[in-house]
Amino acid sequence: MLDVTLVRQHPDRVRQALRKRGVDADLPAFLALDAEFRRARAAVERLRGERRRISAETPEGHRTWVRWPSGTGSGAGARPGLSGRRP
Repeated sequence: MLDVTLVRQHPDRVRQALRKRGVDADLPAFLALDAEFRRARAAVERLRGERRRISAETPEGHRTWVRWPSGTGSGAGARPGLSGRRP
């Protein structure tokens, strides 16, 4: 198995080594997919950071569970359609 960092840093050397072994690999397509994956992963990490920042700014007292209005299920504040009993 090839190290992705090696393929990123030395695609020509990897291509030559693969040709010596008789392997025809589409390295430009691989590198394009790898770049797309890295951009997506960076976007996910940015969003996680934003979520953590917003969560840290939210006062503890405001982190509460949403309660359904009474009378919409069995018991005060129960979710509609749920009886609270096991099947």
